[in-house]
Amino acid sequence: MEDISEVITRIIKKRKLSEDGKKIAKTAIKHPSVQAFLAQNKDKLNKEIVQASLPTIFNYVEQIEAPNPVMEGYTPKLFLNGKVIDITYVPTEAKLNSEAKMRAERRIELIDLPGKLRHVELENVDSTPERDAALNEVAMFLASFKKNKHIKGLYLTGDFGVGKTYILAGLANAIARQGSRVVFLHVPSFIASLGSHFQDNSLSDEIDRIASA
Repeated sequence: MEDISEVITRIIKKRKLSEDGKKIAKTAIKHPSVQAFLAQNKDKLNKEIVQASLPTIFNYVEQIEAPNPVMEGYTPKLFLNGKVIDITYVPTEAKLNSEAKMRAERRIELIDLPGKLRHVELENVDSTPERDAALNEVAMFLASFKKNKHIKGLYLTGDFGVGKTYILAGLANAIARQGSRVVFLHVPSFIASLGSHFQDNSLSDEIDRIASA
């Protein structure tokens, strides 16, 4: 098959585009994304398809080079739509990661704990000599849990303020991103609140709430 870039160049010359148009077309043809698309689809493309799709190719390059996206969170992508090259929009990696994070946050039930713990990431936990051993155990637990959700649990101990809750929040979020639901509660606060549930006979309701979270 004849080289697509040469076909496009010849079409541009035949149309006698303005100097600006020729410059834009030349840039569009040489753009790495366009070259990659043409190479991947060379067996499906012909002169007529390329000629009919020139405005779309120019538009595509303008969009990916523009400082602001046409649609926030989406990036344009060329695809062969029957007999023409067309543009579709696919989520960016940042958007996919953001949506995955939001889904994970909805899988976590925090009880007597601040909402900011939903945003803790293990990779953002500061490494200290006191925390390194715990972080290693958490990493091994997470890898094992991914293979078998019925493994023995993990128990962290340490002085007040060393970061146990913060590390476990990172673990809870990581487990939620794997698709599991997580109930994360502050045991001292929970135990302290049991007295009020005894007084108003709502203990069973509280247990059911936690069990169904």
